[in-house]
Amino acid sequence: MVTPSRTPHLKLQEMCDCYLETNFLNQLKSLGGSQSTGFEEDGFKYLALALLLATTEQARKLYFERVDDTITVTVKMVDRIVTLPSPAPELMGAVTAIIRNIIGLDEEKGKSQLILGLRSGQLDLFVEVEKDQKKEQLTIRFPEVEGKTTSPRVAIAPTEGKLAGDQTHWKCGKCSFMFTAPSLPEQCPGCG
Repeated sequence: MVTPSRTPHLKLQEMCDCYLETNFLNQLKSLGGSQSTGFEEDGFKYLALALLLATTEQARKLYFERVDDTITVTVKMVDRIVTLPSPAPELMGAVTAIIRNIIGLDEEKGKSQLILGLRSGQLDLFVEVEKDQKKEQLTIRFPEVEGKTTSPRVAIAPTEGKLAGDQTHWKCGKCSFMFTAPSLPEQCPGCG
């Protein structure tokens, strides 16, 4: 049996699964300004917790911004905006590096779709990253269905049949990652 390598994509999915049944905000508060030496691991944890919190709040957008050393993380819902505990600058750097690695972005600016398979479902996200000398932004957008965000986004549709938009559900035979795409891609977004 071949064990799939732990790509950053797979590691983020595992971290989401690990914290799926915790209090996301309390976990984020404990990480927010912490001075850790394991910034990469904490970056995965912070990103997973922020994604899970935004998902449960039916967010439209999760927004990270660094201007010089001032960092803000906000979750925008239909009717309100919530500010999350800010990560340390090194932790913010780890979060953006993880996203850049997952979506394969080497340039200062770019965007891509990001699909995360979870225990019983998936998150279909759209990621935008932009960086210059003084400012860095990471925007994660959540899909909307009929003017509302889907709720909850962790329930997966059957792997057979069609959904709105004629998207087919696929499951990787190697790592069991499940995702939605109009046609079978050349490689799995979870394990490559």
